Amino acid sequence: MDDIRRDDIRRAMATPPSVKALQALEAMADGIELKRISLREKHPELDDAARDELLRAWLSEDE
Repeated sequence: MDDIRRDDIRRAMATPPSVKALQALEAMADGIELKRISLREKHPELDDAARDELLRAWLSEDE
């Protein structure tokens, strides 16, 4: 294991669960915003409400 990987593991183990949860929520919000932007690019003819419906459908998909 290299020093960078070892440092990553050390930092992860030292990070409190509350901080990890906040980081996960922030990453999720960023992903949702990227999908919103993608839908705007793919469907410029739709209004915000219609794109929001597509976003909700995407969020509720089971994979």
